[in-house]
Amino acid sequence: DIARRLGGDETEIAEAENIKEETSMDIHMEILKDLLEGKDVDQKLKDSHLMPEIVADQINETAYETIGDMIVECEDNTLKIVEDYKDEILKLLEGL
Repeated sequence: DIARRLGGDETEIAEAENIKEETSMDIHMEILKDLLEGKDVDQKLKDSHLMPEIVADQINETAYETIGDMIVECEDNTLKIVEDYKDEILKLLEGL
């Protein structure tokens, strides 16, 4: 978006979008790891200017493409791992 607004060429726009996507994936993986370890992710979300509901939706969108189901729930603005998928998430994170 920023590169496009500043009149960037297609290469610059693609690079900016890739960086944004990689950063988003990184923070999602960090959040999943923290949740598996029982850590509170509220401060990480605030520091990253992220809303729990949106993060849950984004993580679940990727999970749905992979395993066909949701792996994170958001209740009262708090993220939680769906217990049925805890082992699968651990395997996923170990593979990275």
